[in-house]
Amino acid sequence: MAVRENVICVLSSWCDMIVEERGVAGPGSRDVRRLASFIKTWSDWLATHAVAPVLVEEIAGLVRSVKRVLNPVQVRTIELAPCPREGCGQIVRASINVAQHYLPPQVTCGAGHTWQPREWLNLSRQLDLRAL
Repeated sequence: MAVRENVICVLSSWCDMIVEERGVAGPGSRDVRRLASFIKTWSDWLATHAVAPVLVEEIAGLVRSVKRVLNPVQVRTIELAPCPREGCGQIVRASINVAQHYLPPQVTCGAGHTWQPREWLNLSRQLDLRAL
């Protein structure tokens, strides 16, 4: 519910600014669709306003928040240690897809080195797990 309330609060504040500066009637309710529609109606005017970058940033933040609620993290990743390959030093990470649990976990480093499940035991002996 916190994300929904934040969406309503942010959209309402932009609607209030439009009402105040343009001297027009507001959307009439705190329904997300009505608030968004009202802002969309004034989008040409808002695009030329000095606060347009702030509006874009806030709306993008709302979109990210809503996406996180609707599509929670599908991959869990843990950092293991620096890559043991000579000259690499990137972090080795183990990742598992929690939505598609039948897929095998992946072990890779930031430089693109990968290890197959049959190599994990040997890799574990090479990693300095105290390095992180």
